[in-house]
Amino acid sequence: MTNTLQTDAPDLDALFPVAPIRGPEEPPLLCVRHLAPTFALVEKPAGLHSVPGRTEDKFDSVRTRAETVFPDASGPLIVHRLDLDTSGLMVIGLNPEAHSKLSRQFMHRKVGKTYIALLDGDLQGEPEGTIELPLTYDEPDKPRHRVDFMHGRPSRSLYRVTWRGEWGGRPVTLVEFRPETGRTHQLRLHAACPRTLPGDAYAWSATAGVIRWGDERLIPPNMPPKLKRQGKLKSRELKREREGVESIPGGLGLPILGDPLYSTTADAAPRLMLHADFLAFWDLESDAWLKFGSKALPNSNS
Repeated sequence: MTNTLQTDAPDLDALFPVAPIRGPEEPPLLCVRHLAPTFALVEKPAGLHSVPGRTEDKFDSVRTRAETVFPDASGPLIVHRLDLDTSGLMVIGLNPEAHSKLSRQFMHRKVGKTYIALLDGDLQGEPEGTIELPLTYDEPDKPRHRVDFMHGRPSRSLYRVTWRGEWGGRPVTLVEFRPETGRTHQLRLHAACPRTLPGDAYAWSATAGVIRWGDERLIPPNMPPKLKRQGKLKSRELKREREGVESIPGGLGLPILGDPLYSTTADAAPRLMLHADFLAFWDLESDAWLKFGSKALPNSNS
């Protein structure tokens, strides 16, 4: 990632739109950015589910709207998901074969994804870099996730600072993220986790902070016995690896502005300031590399 810092203040209202969520009697709204015979590229607003939930108040979703907008489509439709609070580009497979082919591209990391995020504060240090942290459910505090060196799955994101300034009377930093894995809440945790963690940290959560070995919160009582055994083995490895280590790399140390789960800034922004801005994948018919930007018409074959 090549770092190019903007000098002019970006239009943050345009970068992070606040789209209205329809009422129960209104027609489904779905912004279609590109339509092909086998797939559609749509833009999900913040506050809309990717797939319907189990209760009536969570039924409205990208999938249910797509079923109305594309009545001839068949199959699962949804290839990948965005968090409820995140907006941005999603690709939909319009038939089972297309869905399967697109899903395999995501599974095998054959796609390109870029997000933009507005961080709460002035990010100091390197203007670009890589974040690698193991993530898992925060069992005592669902739906949050946490950094967990004993039980977490690997996650990796590239980041690049594109602008620093003020918004709403507070210092902010605009960052471009390129996630190379797709863990739940990955970018939100990569942003919020402190820049460094103590060498004896076995986990970090937004509510509990650093969790060290021996803390009862490290191994929840309802954790399956197999995972407990795996965690104990991993803890021994970590003790050997970190002997004499005072600190280990963490995240960016600044939460995404407006994040209701990993910050105290939910009232400081109209929404979570995280947007899936770019998506690229291989065309299902021609094998061309298709590239789509959120704010413009698609630019393919380049």
